[in-house]
Amino acid sequence: MKNITPHFIQWPSGNKLQEVVEGFNQHNGLPLCIAAIDGTHIRIKALRQHHEHYMNRTGFHSMQLQVVCDNDMKFTDV
Repeated sequence: MKNITPHFIQWPSGNKLQEVVEGFNQHNGLPLCIAAIDGTHIRIKALRQHHEHYMNRTGFHSMQLQVVCDNDMKFTDV
């Protein structure tokens, strides 16, 4: 199987990498940081089939959203 990660997650490189690292360090005091990541659950209606696959740990049906942003709070991955 081919590695598909580079098609979905692309970390900064070259000059942009240095800019992001310096930005996180200057403005947030986070040395050697290249991204910020967070996630949340988006509530959905229960599906008729396989609804149990969408039940989250808190007991409601959801899909999970994950986002990554750079030092300027711009999304780089959703």
